[in-house]
Amino acid sequence: MTSNKTCLLVLSLICFLLFSSLTHAIDKSQYRELKSPIATQSKDKIEVTELFWFGCAHCYALEPDLAKWQETLNADVQFSKVPATFSRRWEFHAKAFYTMLDLGVLKQASNAFFYEIHGNRKAMSNLGTLSHFLGNYGLSNTQVEQGFNSFSVDTKFRASQRLSKEIVGKGAPAEVPGMLIDGRYFTNASMAGSKAALFDVVNELIEMSRKP
Repeated sequence: MTSNKTCLLVLSLICFLLFSSLTHAIDKSQYRELKSPIATQSKDKIEVTELFWFGCAHCYALEPDLAKWQETLNADVQFSKVPATFSRRWEFHAKAFYTMLDLGVLKQASNAFFYEIHGNRKAMSNLGTLSHFLGNYGLSNTQVEQGFNSFSVDTKFRASQRLSKEIVGKGAPAEVPGMLIDGRYFTNASMAGSKAALFDVVNELIEMSRKP
């Protein structure tokens, strides 16, 4: 009798563990595996890339949650942001992003640039408005113009164009905000089911990427 009870307890525990693992698994409809991997830069880290557009209200709304989520990442995960260029309308903002990066003010200015567009309802779509905005960070019009038209910014911008084109060509939707994990998986809030579920899906995809 004792043996039977022990067997029942073991079976119950196994069923519980199996059920628990299933409930935390993600459905294939919540992400898309690319047709073939996109090359990553790091050999020893899992790269997670957010594709975004400054003009996207959903991208703006995601920023606070994104910042909190980044604080939870393990040392083997490398996060970066890439301004997508799925539309020609997005190209100026992509170059503005890399201009701020090269001029050393991206960390301070990025959220404020978002707010200018979505909070103050400014288009921020030409060099004049960008120069005026970056004047708040001690940069002259000449510095901004030279930075915007520099070889370095143009090189980074063209790389974002290539990534945007490649990711769609390999089966991902041309939507932002989107998350690319390890060059293999793509997901967004629509696929995940909600903004809150997005980071759960990304975390699971990071775990999948850790497996050989």
